[in-house]
Amino acid sequence: MKIIVVHGDDSHTSYERLRVLVDAASKRGWEIDRIFNKNKNIGETLTFSGLFKKDRFVLIENFNLLNKKDLNLINRRLEVDGITVVIYHPGTISKTALKQIKIIHKVEEYKLPKLIWAYLDSFFPGNLKTSLSTLHKLINNEPVEFVFALLTRHLK
Repeated sequence: MKIIVVHGDDSHTSYERLRVLVDAASKRGWEIDRIFNKNKNIGETLTFSGLFKKDRFVLIENFNLLNKKDLNLINRRLEVDGITVVIYHPGTISKTALKQIKIIHKVEEYKLPKLIWAYLDSFFPGNLKTSLSTLHKLINNEPVEFVFALLTRHLK
């Protein structure tokens, strides 16, 4: 079993990476199983072997869907070949949470640029010059809509 974890604050970039992984699996002809809510049993999905021996791609769309029993099952079934498990989380997963899985082949973390946080921190009354100069630097690299969405979330 190969385990890949995709997470980070930059949910747009991390979701684009997830789409690339899913597209690559479908091009290879793998069987794709998506787990996006608690109604689908993760244990059954991981232990199921179909009629034909095909490689499988299991996508867990939120790390919070994994409970202790599921993590133990994943750790016990690490030797099984032909299964690629991708764990996607739209936010950041702590290192202690990641250590609950014994072997992770790849961890991809997508962070927001530090300039965005500097702009959001500089956005207060009386700080017009610094705020505008940081905004101009920021919109050279980031879409204006994205900056506006973060600003509205920051001001709530």
